[in-house]
Amino acid sequence: MEAPPYEVMPFNQDKFLDAVRSSFMTRAQVESHEGADYLQRYLSEIGAKTMVVENDYTDADYLDDFANYYVKSYVRYERHCRRLHFFSIAFDEKGFLSEIVNRSAASEEFLHSYLGFIVARPLPSAIIGRTVIQTYDSDGTRRNYPTTKQYSAHLFGCELTVNSLAFQEQDTVLAACATVALWSAFQKTSALFETSASTPAQITRAATSAVYSSRPLPSRALRLEQMARAVRAVGLEPEVTSAGPHVPIMSLIYGYLQLGVPVVLILDVEGDGHAVTVAGYSLNETPALTREDWVDPTPPLRRVGLRMDELYVHDDGVGPFARIKVLERPEKVAKKFAVYFEGDWKGASGNAACLEPRAIIVPVYHKIRLTFMDLQDWVNQFNTIAELEMKDFDKVEWFFALTDTNDFKVAVKLSSLPTAIRRNVLLRELPRFVWTATLAVAGEAAVQLVFDATGMTRSLPVLEVLYYKDDVRKTVSKVLASGAEQLLDERFLELLREKTG
Repeated sequence: MEAPPYEVMPFNQDKFLDAVRSSFMTRAQVESHEGADYLQRYLSEIGAKTMVVENDYTDADYLDDFANYYVKSYVRYERHCRRLHFFSIAFDEKGFLSEIVNRSAASEEFLHSYLGFIVARPLPSAIIGRTVIQTYDSDGTRRNYPTTKQYSAHLFGCELTVNSLAFQEQDTVLAACATVALWSAFQKTSALFETSASTPAQITRAATSAVYSSRPLPSRALRLEQMARAVRAVGLEPEVTSAGPHVPIMSLIYGYLQLGVPVVLILDVEGDGHAVTVAGYSLNETPALTREDWVDPTPPLRRVGLRMDELYVHDDGVGPFARIKVLERPEKVAKKFAVYFEGDWKGASGNAACLEPRAIIVPVYHKIRLTFMDLQDWVNQFNTIAELEMKDFDKVEWFFALTDTNDFKVAVKLSSLPTAIRRNVLLRELPRFVWTATLAVAGEAAVQLVFDATGMTRSLPVLEVLYYKDDVRKTVSKVLASGAEQLLDERFLELLREKTG
């Protein structure tokens, strides 16, 4: 008997598991499916009340996988999927039809209640296909999701929108965890940099296009260099940073996320490599960490990363926007990294597994050449002279942000900078991308260093020094007048004298 084109039902665990289950799975198998269980709990948390199921849906990403692999299999796999839509209000079939079929537009209540969709794939195990689900709420300003974008879903002629970052479960035949992590990242970079958003099969083939030790399909895992090759295949450059004792990993993640670029985090899970896509973060009002690296600069460089207590990651072993806690390693432990993570992963003992950072991959536009780590030398120089005379130096905090020039100028236009300085910055020609390093005192911006993100650290990448507080400008001027030649790069010293005088 042919299934109806749609079904409308209340959202609950039983109906959700029945809708997402494929014909290859028993009820017991879908009940033990970790991804389905996580999504059911997640949707309950964000307030899902009604589910609409499209029973015959063609998904472009699955269709590419189907054409590359499944259509050639002896077993007959379906080429069509189901798509599950979720709403935060209750309605029945009559109410649904009144919203969809009426000549007038759907009600605002119906449109605003949309929470997103899940594509259920007709596979034996990897049933969670393209998933676009609303994030947790912002909890004031604590939770931040700078990597999301607007997605549209057309449901029988009605356009529904949701802000999210697409996720899907790893299909061990066609994609490793690194493949789906990159796939999620490319969803946003395609909008940011106007590059392609490849399917998992395309990413796997690009990553394994050079010499490899085994067949590309079925795919088992991707090495770091293969991931870098896949990034270049979509027209971007892989900014790779190995996690180590000198890397302030949380502030690094924060800095790249400000442009909206998803960061791919490579983790060690009890000896096995695993890749997740960082889509957001939680920022406390007070520090959650006492340190994020093992470096002991004099004076200390207090960065915003010390206040990050959670990351929200797309983890194909768990689900979208999965929460991982940021934890500080005791100093008595061997000094590999100052922080580690804990999430839903369980170790051999049954307790939360320790997720060790290995590396960070950021897919960036090819003209962005100045890295986060390049900024640290220049900021350390300014931090050193500021500490000599600055009051309340123990309340200083540095914010780092990669941004495009348009957003930077909008922020300058709305700022409290003097009119003459705002005019000079707004009328000045700047590169397409800039880094900003903002020194804040008690939460208020005091001075901002602006860097040419397309430049190189061996040149002078500092473009501007903007003083938001005149007492800080006077403090820096005093230090420069007393002789700071031995503390600063000569070119930086000249620029500071010009901008501070």
